[in-house]
Amino acid sequence: MPPFPDEMKLTTEKELIGFYVSGHPLDAVRNQIEKLTTAKLGDTSELTDQQLVRVAGVVTQMQRRVTRKGKPMALITLEDLTGSSEVLVFADVREKYSALISKDAKLVIGARVSRREEEDPKFIATEIFTIEEARAAYAKSLWISLNQEIVGETTLDALEDIFSSHTGNVPIYFRVQDGEQVRTMRSRRYRLNTSVEVLRQVQDMLGRERVKLG
Repeated sequence: MPPFPDEMKLTTEKELIGFYVSGHPLDAVRNQIEKLTTAKLGDTSELTDQQLVRVAGVVTQMQRRVTRKGKPMALITLEDLTGSSEVLVFADVREKYSALISKDAKLVIGARVSRREEEDPKFIATEIFTIEEARAAYAKSLWISLNQEIVGETTLDALEDIFSSHTGNVPIYFRVQDGEQVRTMRSRRYRLNTSVEVLRQVQDMLGRERVKLG
């Protein structure tokens, strides 16, 4: 038989012996997760009740439950590179993000800490993203590289249409290469809502290598 794909091998290891052996599903996105999160699941001693945090990990278990009011909710076990913890996903959040919540999904979760004395904290989900969506949602800046060959009126007009249609809080910076000289400029007119959809529109226009999130 050919070797299992890495994802399948890791999932099988987890199911058979309870932990990952040959690696971790988050190894490839370790650096991204460090930038996106504000808390680690294996180091929760300093977290306080009702604190707002961002955690990330892979869903290793998922249970469907019903609240006292009869509404559906989910209890998921999220594991990062330091440990694991339970995340409660109540009805309103579950309904909004149901397409993302599944076993083995890699997620970034905005959450409120629920902590009682002498107990490990639980996390109550307030928003859920894929890692790609989280990078866009939590971006601090958008950097666009241009050169004289592609800086034309048509390109600039198309960019302006995108910027004006998706205004937000993220500043936009341009690196413009003119021969050997590179100038860096910040847009004074526009700030952007850097959703995945918007990011892909700009990347499709200019090329992925010319569009980066800061």
